[in-house]
Amino acid sequence: RFAALTYCWGSTQQSSTTTANVASRFSYLNTFMLPQTLQDALVVARGLGLEYIWIDSLCILQDNHEDWASEASKMAAIYSNAHVVLAATFAKDCAEGFLRPDSHACWAPGARTPWAIFTRGWCMQERFLARRILHFFPNEMQFECQSERICERDTVHETFPRPDHHRFGELWGLVIQVYSCLSLTCKEDILPALSGVAHGLAHLFKGKYLAGLWELDIAYQLGW
Repeated sequence: RFAALTYCWGSTQQSSTTTANVASRFSYLNTFMLPQTLQDALVVARGLGLEYIWIDSLCILQDNHEDWASEASKMAAIYSNAHVVLAATFAKDCAEGFLRPDSHACWAPGARTPWAIFTRGWCMQERFLARRILHFFPNEMQFECQSERICERDTVHETFPRPDHHRFGELWGLVIQVYSCLSLTCKEDILPALSGVAHGLAHLFKGKYLAGLWELDIAYQLGW
């Protein structure tokens, strides 16, 4: 069992794994040199009794394109198989951290959300794939799984309804509409960051995934 972290890097210098330091990091990793968000994630993972955690800046060689491409192709499996995904939901920069004293001021989800994590393309994939996710807001934690969302003090408890029957092309169009409004640091990531969402839907539909479109209902999608 392992945790995975979804967060915004921001502009702070990452203590990333590279080809120069990967060998030494197999022997020793000074966690106090990590940005605060990563340190907080380690604290939470330990508190949950989890011995392992996956964090992109540590687990992917950031200066090796081949390793990045290989690991990026596995991210759908990583986030969908994580025991829990920890979400630094409000932090705009990894230096901020996400552990705060609780005031139990619950956040009720609305049509527009101000939190940093909801503006990033990669984070959409990571949230979509999670079997269970623990959001850290400034004053409250919120747990979400594939059937319900619950606030720390249970003042917000929402059970997700079963989806209505819609044409597949319409549903995928809604996904793309949301995704198209999100930010990516590298424009080349637009299809890799979407592929995990497609992977999560692949078992539900027949047909191939074709670079942002599906073979199923492709005429409708091309029109969109």
